Amino acid sequence: MKKSLFVSTTFCFSGLVIFFLLIGQITESNASEPPIEEDYTKFSKETKPPIHVVFEVHSHEDKIIREAGGSPYFEERRDVFLSQLEDIDWLLKTTKKHDAKISFLSVGPWAELCLDEELQSECFPVIRNLYSSGEMIGTHSHNYKYMGSFNNWHRDMGDPSGSNTAAYIGFVKLLIEQALGIEEDEFEINNVSLAMGTTKPQDTTLKHQMMEDHGFKIKEGGEEQVFLNYFNHIPYNPYRPGPESLLEDLDGKILTIPQYPIYDAKVRFGAPIDSSIEHQKSMFLQLYLNWRESDEPKVWSYGWGSHVHDFEKSETANRERLPEILSWLSDNFIGEKSPDGKVIAKFSSYRDVLEDYKKWEVHNPGTSSFNYSLEYTDYSEYPYNKWINQYLRNTIVVEEILMEKDTKVFLLDSNEIPLVLAFSDNPETTLNLSDHFPKKIKKISLANGSGEFIDPSMITINSDAHVFCMPRDCQKILEDESGTTMFVVPEWIKETAEMWASDKIDNLEFVNAITFLIRAEIIIVPDSSDSVKTPIDKIFPIWVKNTAGWWADGLIEDKVFVDAIEFLINQKIIKI
Repeated sequence: MKKSLFVSTTFCFSGLVIFFLLIGQITESNASEPPIEEDYTKFSKETKPPIHVVFEVHSHEDKIIREAGGSPYFEERRDVFLSQLEDIDWLLKTTKKHDAKISFLSVGPWAELCLDEELQSECFPVIRNLYSSGEMIGTHSHNYKYMGSFNNWHRDMGDPSGSNTAAYIGFVKLLIEQALGIEEDEFEINNVSLAMGTTKPQDTTLKHQMMEDHGFKIKEGGEEQVFLNYFNHIPYNPYRPGPESLLEDLDGKILTIPQYPIYDAKVRFGAPIDSSIEHQKSMFLQLYLNWRESDEPKVWSYGWGSHVHDFEKSETANRERLPEILSWLSDNFIGEKSPDGKVIAKFSSYRDVLEDYKKWEVHNPGTSSFNYSLEYTDYSEYPYNKWINQYLRNTIVVEEILMEKDTKVFLLDSNEIPLVLAFSDNPETTLNLSDHFPKKIKKISLANGSGEFIDPSMITINSDAHVFCMPRDCQKILEDESGTTMFVVPEWIKETAEMWASDKIDNLEFVNAITFLIRAEIIIVPDSSDSVKTPIDKIFPIWVKNTAGWWADGLIEDKVFVDAIEFLINQKIIKI
């Protein structure tokens, strides 16, 4: 039978600390921090910091305690734990090949096992290597209550107060003290224990206060993922969260570093999640394009979270995906420079982001990093480039057409609609996309949304990012998920349709209205002039008049009417 840490002579003092934490008698306070003495000119508008690429990993209770799917036999739970140490070793070796860093957070039960006298020799070296990688060991917590004896935790879903969290914090800080050889130095322990992720207390203000009381500086990414519901991406900038997850508190003490949901997540805050490597690439490209055109010297970050068990040996897809995304980032963006000499991206830890953010705050007092106050999609309040989001939000990278140092071209897929993304550091670049598009296409600037029809074999772009698609496909991409189109048909067109449906005007006047829609690019007709004429007999099928009448009466949407007119053109009932 294992002894409880609370009565172990080896851990007597630290065990008492945890005990008092559990009964709420001890509250840790932040030790005073030395003033920052750095050169903040790196955050001037002439230069801006690179994108921080952060990889967060946290342990979990799964299978290492009985109530989280673990075996009744401790020996089998111990074997799961030992296999996870091997998985972490694989992660460390994989990330080290690219000089990437791991920001590691542990749950209390996992830290408790690591502290066991029989497991220390296996676990402590892993903890030291994790610290060498990310320069921190944080706390991740769930709803399990420590029952006072070794490896004995019970599920406690009904507690909204976060009282169980103290045991998690206590075991992780004890692990830092023992594994890293920090002898009861509160400031040094808090300096290692930078970050925490927890769902309790449920009250956000109380949660942030608890984190401050225990010396945490960083809130593990997660709650900000509600932004996915509105724009299908996470915030691109770290920020100090307020009482609501997307509200900023400029006077707050806790920093949130946004991260995409954990590997293999399917839904997050009601939003569907695509954790494929193809979508991860697209997500980074969207952030990069915003960083590229921004004149604001903010701190930018991109990253994703994962469980240790996401990379066990049986998870072959994840073990293939991680090296691939690290290689892709390393080959194309990490350490590379923009034309004006700015480093595009670097692999970072939570600590790196925190240090850069504190420098940025000193240089930009009172400046917002990120804030979104609404609970719905509103591009007038969107803090980034809306054209990048509207065209790329649902895309995956299908093919890398051209990956030169100065020019990159990608074939993307947006809900099964093909489009090409291209950007260059040169003032003028020529492209030939005739292998991907058979006829005239639309070229759209992501700087301002302006577009023009072009021959795919003779494309010229400037330093702005552009997308290319078949004209009707471009329009479909701009439709929101409910099917409502982003374009608006003028009211006078409805009045014309109503008069035509009532035989108050002839076919020719109705066709003149259609001509306007083509010129306004509301109806998209590739390879056409603006000249529209009816057949000689000027006869329309009766269903067309019915459709026009229903549309004029508000019984069908604009899209149905526009699709009907496009059908007429394609069937040469309206000739072009």
